[in-house]
Order: sequence, then C-alpha cells, then structure tokens
Amino acid sequence: MTLEEFKEFARTVTRKEFLTNSEDRTDENFQPKDLPEIDCPYNYNLPDSDCDITCKECWKNDVKDIKFKDDIEKELIEEMNKQPIIVSDSVNHPSHYTHGKIETIDKIEDVLGLEGFQAYCVGNAIKYLDRYKLKNGFEDIKKAKRYLEFYIEKTEGKEC
Repeated sequence: MTLEEFKEFARTVTRKEFLTNSEDRTDENFQPKDLPEIDCPYNYNLPDSDCDITCKECWKNDVKDIKFKDDIEKELIEEMNKQPIIVSDSVNHPSHYTHGKIETIDKIEDVLGLEGFQAYCVGNAIKYLDRYKLKNGFEDIKKAKRYLEFYIEKTEGKEC
C-alpha cells in the first residue's frame, strides 16, 4: 500500500477506529485494525516513524497529520457553520422585494407620497384578506396585517 492509498484508506475510518488495536495485541506490538498483519508506519514512508517508542505511539505520531473520516466530517461541519443562514421571510421582507439598496415598499412610499401610500396599504390589506381562503391561507392574513402595520407606522401621530 502506498502513502496515497493509505490516505485514501484513512478517509474511510475514524481516527479512533484506526487506533483500535487488533485482537490479542499489546501497545508494544500494536496493529491497527484492517491493515495487513505486521505493518509498520515506516512501510508507508510516514515522516515520524520511530522504533524507539511503542508501536501504538509510533502510529499515533505518524498519523497525526493524516485526515481520517471524522476529521473530514468535522472540517465540513465547521465550513458549513461559517456560511450565513439565509432565512426567507415571505411576509415582512420577501427576498424578491429586498434586492438593491432600497426595499420595494420604501420605493412605493416615496413615489406615492403619504396619502397614496395609505391607500396602497389599505388596498393590499383588502386584497390579502379577500383571497386568503383561496390562495395562501394564514400567510395572506399575516401579509394583510403587515400592510395595516405599514399604514399605522406611517400615519400614527398624523391626521388621516
């Protein structure tokens, strides 16, 4: 088995599984499971082979930089944890309305002015309440509520 073949083999077992001794062996004549009988790290040209320590210690030292199945899984999980979690909120900030520098609802308010925006909010609330049983159910109720909240946020404290 070459070093590259050994590395491929290591990817199929965990470090703990690999460092489990074959039956009836001591640390002195340690033999990792699933490797040919009487195999030594030296045979794989592993850099830290040392016959002045026990076979198990020698194997541990030599495979410290080899990636085993659990090392690869751990790296994958760590990499996944670095990725941002994108949660789509189809009621408050739908992804299809939040592209660019300004959210679409803010553009609409800017173009329509206060009175036009109030009418727009009431009209949308009516639309979502009218169709909720036929289309998106409770999600449409929440959208209607959100448009009424937009209306209240922009109107509260001002004359209607």
